[in-house]
Parts: sequence; structure tokens; C-alpha cells
Amino acid sequence: MIVAQRPATGPSRPGRPRNRRRAGVAATAALILPALLAPLTPFVLAAPAFAAAPFARPVNVPAGGSIVAGDVRPGHARSATATVPDAPGRPTAVAGDTTATVTITPASTGGHVASYRVQVPGDVNSHCFIDAATATSCVVHDLYNGFAYTFVSSAANDGDSSTWSAPSAPVTPMATTTPVPTSTSSSTPNPTPTPTPTAGSLPAPGGVSLVAGTSSLIAAWSPVSGATGYTVTARPGPAVCTVVDTTCVLGAVAGTPYTVTVLAHSATGDSAASAGSITVVPPPPPLPADPPATAAAVLTTDHGQIGLATQGQAITATGTGFAPYSTVTVAVYSAPTNLGEVTAGPAGAFSLRVLVPAALPSGAHTFLAAGVDAEGNTRLITLPVTVAATVTASSGAVSAAQTATLPIPTGGTVWLLDETGLETTVVHLTEGIYTLNRTSGEIRFVPVTGFGGRAGETSSVRYRISDALGTLVTGIYTPVVIVGAGAPILKLPTWIVSSVGPKAAVPVECTLSSGSIARCVVTVTAVVSGHRIAIGYGVKSPTITQDLRQVTVPGVLNELGRFLAARPGGVATTVSTELIQREQTGSTTAKGRTRVLAQSFTLPRSMNFGTGSATVRAADATYLTAVAAKLTQAKRITCTGHADSRENRPATLANRRAEATCAVLARTLQATVHTTGKVDKHPRGARNTPAARARNRRATITITN
Repeated sequence: MIVAQRPATGPSRPGRPRNRRRAGVAATAALILPALLAPLTPFVLAAPAFAAAPFARPVNVPAGGSIVAGDVRPGHARSATATVPDAPGRPTAVAGDTTATVTITPASTGGHVASYRVQVPGDVNSHCFIDAATATSCVVHDLYNGFAYTFVSSAANDGDSSTWSAPSAPVTPMATTTPVPTSTSSSTPNPTPTPTPTAGSLPAPGGVSLVAGTSSLIAAWSPVSGATGYTVTARPGPAVCTVVDTTCVLGAVAGTPYTVTVLAHSATGDSAASAGSITVVPPPPPLPADPPATAAAVLTTDHGQIGLATQGQAITATGTGFAPYSTVTVAVYSAPTNLGEVTAGPAGAFSLRVLVPAALPSGAHTFLAAGVDAEGNTRLITLPVTVAATVTASSGAVSAAQTATLPIPTGGTVWLLDETGLETTVVHLTEGIYTLNRTSGEIRFVPVTGFGGRAGETSSVRYRISDALGTLVTGIYTPVVIVGAGAPILKLPTWIVSSVGPKAAVPVECTLSSGSIARCVVTVTAVVSGHRIAIGYGVKSPTITQDLRQVTVPGVLNELGRFLAARPGGVATTVSTELIQREQTGSTTAKGRTRVLAQSFTLPRSMNFGTGSATVRAADATYLTAVAAKLTQAKRITCTGHADSRENRPATLANRRAEATCAVLARTLQATVHTTGKVDKHPRGARNTPAARARNRRATITITN
């Protein structure tokens, strides 16, 4: 049971500056300050039941952006009986000075419409509202001059909001200028006319280079004589930067191929755009093994910096200070679990709806957003959150006291609830006495004499946890009595190497503290796209004559499990054992965590080389450095070089490519390195076409754990 309270409305956002040294870089201070000053108010914790398909990304996005769930125009309550309106048609927009006037196209069908919301896709702060009874347009303020914007709209009534419309055609706000009056006095000479800038007054910049950074692009070029500044434009857009020197950083969507062009400016006109750069593909932000203690605790949610959550709850994470239009990854720790990715808006802010993993253990956790800032530097922001279960249990023998510990968020409280719902630290029931230590969160149950004479006989008590914002989570603690049962024991190493092939398995030891095992079932699960999914299963039933207290059960990995284990760093798993004891009813369970690594696998990406070259390309070197950080358990690295059929001294070239590839990995790894050259004995396709020969100029990498 979860008690809900209504959030308060936060302060409005201050205006944006009209002039900046670097276009496309967020006005970070103007966004962070209001977020820090926003009232910390109680809010609704929603933990809905759902059934999502595996690998589904838990994010709802409008056209080109993201939406904060539950956004309703102030003053309009929702009714359970109103008909939801249809989506409006495509809006039209007219640009002004840091503004845009947007006119909606009403829907032709659907329920009654009370109001419309207009928004910049991906930037929930750039919006305006329209009263459907009095107007059809509104003005969006605080836009950046010189940037193209599109707008979407949705209709709302007392029931709910419609889906988003198609985006408008792009418009570009521009600063207005006031003409200088011309003197009519014959004694005052007319000023010399200012030359009108003309395209091509300067030569186009040359020497344009582009390097892929984490969710970013680093552009550089040769200076142009007489230039006073430069504008760099990414393709695809919309990232742009304007600088006075000859290098700049732009945000980018990870995994997207990019090029850039450069334009030079002067007082007499602009140059033509440069030739396009080479194409590069920026990698996504890597997740650290542990949340950094020095990270800024400025990650927040649409309800403020919450301190309490439940498994399966939907949370809208928000943050600022990232490079505009760059990829931001949101994860939860202790063990890092990727909850989703989002692209930052033009001001470097993001909003992403994620789900707290249903299998996330109760206790202290950290939500983290990882990306880069406007200078291309790593940016990590965190939000400490305590996850509390709504169902807690323990087990024990007849007449034995049992305990369970509830997590307490920083600045929060915990109480037991008596039969009337009043908060207390002691509850007397006919089955026994419950006491609560409010400092440690420990609940202790002491049964009365004779309770638990039958297997599975139980009692229960309710509890309530709150955080500093007043968020409430109510749950039930149930101590279970097990007659004569031995306790299950599960000890797992930090990581386990699985075998390979269709029957790849993880060996798991099932142990009872006493008694004999009749059956042990092992289930291996992993979190994929925010959902816990079974990736391995095994069962063993010893014969009655064996009388074993310990058995090793191979948890055979399914196809998904084999795929996840055969990646750099393997896969973080939860291993569960269910034990049935001979001459006892029911079963007992135990859980533990470990990381499963495939014994051997080949990286899916090959390193490609130019004709006659054995130099690892910059993009491939960046990829190898990122991969090396996940291969700390590797024992052996084998690099195999190849050459095409027309290269000079192909055997030597193939070996040099293998050595160059392994050299990048060996900088940070202690594994044994082995290199070999195969020339073109294993060609990829025909040998006589340029494309096929390019595919054969490669090096492959095999990891042995």
C-alpha cells in the first residue's frame, strides 16, 4: 500500500540570455539555480503493475523529444468520465526575437477541448498554454536566436490529454535591429555607408578535422586570415557552435554518424561553408563500476530530490549541465543497471521516465546520469534513493525469534502500525509481539509459546516508511515459521566463468545447514531494459541414498544469457536457489549476486585499416580503450590480423595489424597477449572488389576469461 500526496507547483524559469559566446551551449547557471530552489514537497509514488515486452525501453516520447508524465494545465482537474480529445493537427509558428508565436490546428474529432499545450520537443521548459474558449495561439518565450525550433501541441479536457501532434515546420528566432536615423542637416556630412556583408568575402576554412568523443564531436580547422569568428554546423543537426578560435566541441547522439562544416565570419562578409569533414560515430557515455563519491548530487526528478522509492515505480529523472543534443545515460546502482538513454535539449537539460527495477533489493541505492558537459568533459550527477519493499518476510524454526531490517532514507522515519493504523514501536498480537528499533530499522518478532506448531503458520504486521519530503511507503512484514527446516546457504564469488556452446552453464552450489536435499532448482536472472528476465535454469534431484547436504547444479544459459555473457564485462546476475528438504513440506530459498562471463568470445567489432597501413584509427582506439575497462578479468587476448590479396608483404602487414590492435588493449590490461597474422586465408566475401578488400584489411580480437 502506498500513501500519495499532491506535489506543489515549482517556481517559473527565468529568461534566457540573448547573446552568448558559444551558441548551442546551455545557460547552465540559469537552469540549475531554480531547480535547487524549487520547493521540496510531498508527492505521489506510483508503483503500477505492468507487463512490458523484454528489451522495451520504458520511455514515452513526443515527436522529437520527451514528455514529463502527468503534466496538466493549472486550474484544470481531471474527470474519470470525460472523453479524451484527439490530437490536434500540425501547428504553425512565426519566429520573433527570442520568441515564437504558435497557432494550433484544432482536432476535427474527439472529445471536448478545454485547453492546448504547445511545447518544444525535448525541452519541457519551453512551452505555453492556450485557452480553447478564447484563443488559438500563444507565445513561447526564452528561445535562442539563430537556432531552428519546431513545436508540437496536445489537447486537454477534464478527462486527460491527447497524444502529441505532428511537429510544425522549423522557424528560427532572430534579433531585431533599429535603423540609425539619417541627419537632414546640410552642415553635417552623411556617414560613410557600412559595406553589406557578402557570402564568399573570405576563403572557406580548410584542414577541417573531426574526432568522436563520448556523446560529442571535437572539431578543429586551419585559421582563415581576416576572420573574426567561425560557426561549426553538425550534420545531422541541430548542434551548432560559434567561436573565435579554431576548435570547438558539439554535443552528439551516440551511435549516429556525423560530419561537420565550418563557416568563417568577418566584418565584410562570411565565407562559403568548408568541405565536409570525415564521418565519425561518437560512443555512448560509459557507466562507472561504482557511483563516484565526488559526483554532484544534482540529479533530481519532476517531484524534487526524492529520497524514497519502491520496486517497479515510475520516476521521471531530470538534470542539467550536459552538452546540448548529447546522449545522457541514466542508471541505478549498487551494481550498475542501465535504465535508459535520452538526448539533452538545446539548453543541456534532459527529462527521462524510467522504472525502478522490480528486482532491485531494498536498501540504499544511487541513481546516476552520465554524459558530457558543453566542453566535452565527463559529467556525472547523482541522486541517493532508498528503495523500500512493500512486502518483507523472514523465516525461522518453531518458537524462535525472527528479525527483518527495513531501510531508512536519510532524514526519514519508520514506524509500525497497530491494528487501528496508529504509529507505534510495539504491536501485541495473539501470535506474538513485534518491536521496532527506529534507529536501525530492525523489526523483531517473538512468538508466544505454542505458536508455529504447524508448518507455514504465519503472523504479520504493517509498517510505514517516509523520507524528508514526506513520501510514504506502507508495507507488510510476515515472519514465516518453518518446522525443522535447515537454512539454505548460497555463497557466490564476485564473478563466474560460464562454459561455452549451446549448453553453456553457470555452476551453482546448493547447500543446507542441516538435513538432506531432495531437490534444488537454480534460476539465473539479469536486468534487461529495466526488466528482470530469466537467462539460465537448472535443477538437480539427488537420490534418497545419497543423503546430500550440498549439490552443484549447472544453471544452463539460454540464448539471451549466452549473448549477454559474451560481452566485455559479462552480465550482472541474480542467482536464486529453491531447496526442498527431505521429510519436510514447502521449500526454502536463497539469493545472491554474481557477474557471469563467457569463457571465450570474439568482439563483434573488427578493427579496419587503410591500404598498406597498420595504424589503429582514432575511432577504433577510442572503442578499444572503452572495451579494456570492462575486461579486467581477461586472462588472454588474441589479436588476429588480416590483409587483402593485393597488398605488399601481406604476411608482415597482417602481423603488424594484430600487434597494433593488441598494443592498445595491453596499455591497461594485465592479460597475456597473443598476436597472429592470417593474410587473406579467411576473406570476407570476394577478394577482387574494392569493398571486399577493405573488409579484409582488419584485425579481430578474441577474449579468454
